[in-house]
Formats: sequence, structure tokens, C-alpha cells
Amino acid sequence: MIGRFLQRLKHLRRWQWLVLAAFVFAAAFTTFYAYRTYQRAVFWSEHRDDPISGWMRVGFVANSYDVPLPFLNRAIGLPPEALDPRPLSKIASDQGRPFDELKADLEKAIEDFRSKAPPQPGDGR
Repeated sequence: MIGRFLQRLKHLRRWQWLVLAAFVFAAAFTTFYAYRTYQRAVFWSEHRDDPISGWMRVGFVANSYDVPLPFLNRAIGLPPEALDPRPLSKIASDQGRPFDELKADLEKAIEDFRSKAPPQPGDGR
């Protein structure tokens, strides 16, 4: 069976090779992005409401707690639309305050956001 398939491949015309190559490329592209999407879905489903640590970035906390990034940025004194690459411990030290104080501000902002936001279906809140 495989031998017959390989024999047929030998007799393909140029345009048929192009169609086959396009199909293989599309299949590989789709597989890659499907796997990447799966990985992200699994990662974030396992990291919901992780305890806030110094190594985290504000964006990680926003994703983990499902709170808008500008809301958390305002709570800790950053520009609302900033995508700050620094870890929280570095942000706290750059602002001249202890990490626990910054963490408390984030936790309060999360609590405020959740108390004001209407619960979503399937949210469990």
C-alpha cells in the first residue's frame, strides 16, 4: 500500500507538487497554532488566582485574576496603559516601598474590581 502511494508521488506534475506543499504547510501551520492555543488554555486554567509573588509582572497578575491591566496599573501608581516588563519586587523597590505594601494594593484593587464587576456565567462567583 505504501509502495503504491510512493509510486504515485513519482508521477505528480509540478502544479500537483505545489498543491501538496501548500497543503502540508497549511496543516503544519494549523497544528502549530492549535497546540500553542491548547498550551495557553491549559496554563491559564491552572494558574487562576495564583498568590501574588515578587517575580510576577503586573500583566501576569492581571491575567491570573482576570482583572484589566489598566485597573491594576492605576492601583500601584503606574500609567494605565503601561506594559511594564519589571517584576513586582523591582517595581516596589523602584517606588521606594516594601513589596508587601504593593502586594496589598494589588489585592485591594482585585477585590474592588470583583465586588463591582457583575458575575459572569460559569464564573463560580
